Amino acid sequence: MNVIKRFYLIVLCIIVLVIQNACNKKDEINIVNQSVNNGKVFYFSTFKVKILDNTLIFKNEQEYSNAIEFLANYFNNNFEKWEEKIGFISMRKSLYYENKRDELEFEDDLFLSLINPEGLIIIGNEKFKIDFNKRIAEVVDIKEKSTDKIKRYNFDYDYFTEKENAFKNTTEDYCPGDKIKYQTWNTSGGNVEWKMVYQKAVIYYSLQAKIKKDHFGGGEYIYISIGYYNIGIATNYKHKKTNCTAYNGYIGGGDEREYNLRAYGGSRRLQAYNFVASFWCDDYGATPSPIQYAVYGELRCDGNDSDLDCK
Repeated sequence: MNVIKRFYLIVLCIIVLVIQNACNKKDEINIVNQSVNNGKVFYFSTFKVKILDNTLIFKNEQEYSNAIEFLANYFNNNFEKWEEKIGFISMRKSLYYENKRDELEFEDDLFLSLINPEGLIIIGNEKFKIDFNKRIAEVVDIKEKSTDKIKRYNFDYDYFTEKENAFKNTTEDYCPGDKIKYQTWNTSGGNVEWKMVYQKAVIYYSLQAKIKKDHFGGGEYIYISIGYYNIGIATNYKHKKTNCTAYNGYIGGGDEREYNLRAYGGSRRLQAYNFVASFWCDDYGATPSPIQYAVYGELRCDGNDSDLDCK
C-alpha cells in the first residue's frame, strides 16, 4: 500500500510540475516556421508575428496593436529581450549600437523596436516605411507591383482611423502635433531633464513621462510618479471597448540613467487627454547632500469635454 501511495504521489508531483511549467511559459516564443524563403513565425499569447528579410509582418492592425500592448506591459521596456528572442535587428538596436539614439527626435523606444533600421514594417497587405527626418510614412500595397502606387502621409495622419472611414479626413480635430513640456536641472554630475510628450507617427501614437540624466553614474537618484491620466481614444476604434483610461499612483525610479512611464501607446490618435505626473531628483553628490529637485507637470489636450469623463 505504501508503494502505491508513493507511486501516486510521484505521479501527482509530475503533473503539478508540468502544469506549472506550462503556466510559466504562456508567453514564451515558439518558432513555427524556419523556412528561409517563408521567414519565421512566432506565436505569443495574444498575437503572432512573422519575420522575413528582417521585417516584422503582422496579419492585421489587431495583431499589431496586441504586440504594442504586450511590449508595453510584459517586457517592461526591456525591448532588447524581445529582439533577441525573435532574432530581429530593430531601428532601436541599430541606433544604440551606432551611438546615434539621441540624434533621433522621437521619444518612444517601443515603436523603434517594431520597425527595422530602414523604418519598415508590414501590417496586413500594406508596407509602411517610416521616415523620421522627413516626418512622413510611405505606404504601399504589397500586392501592387508598381511604385506609382506609393502614398505618403505626414506624422499627424491617423492612418488606421482614416482608412476605417474611407479616408475622409475625420481626425483633423484630434490632438495635434508633437506636444512637449520639459525642464532641465543642473546637478552635481551634469544635467537631469524631465519631459512629458505626446508623439505621433502615422501608425503609432504615445503619451509619455520621461526623466533622464545626460551622463552615466553620478550621485543622482531620479524618479517619476504618475498622478493620473485620462485619455479619449477614437470612439470608432473597433479594437478597444473603452475610450477612456484612468490611473493613479504609479512610481518608477532609482539610480539608472533614464526612466520612462507610458500612459498610452497605440495605433490610434488620441482625441483628448489630461496627463499629470510628478518628477524629482535627489542629488547625493551635491554639497550639502542631498539637494532635492521636484516638479509637478501636466500635459493636456482638451478636445471634447465628454472625452475626459472617466475620472
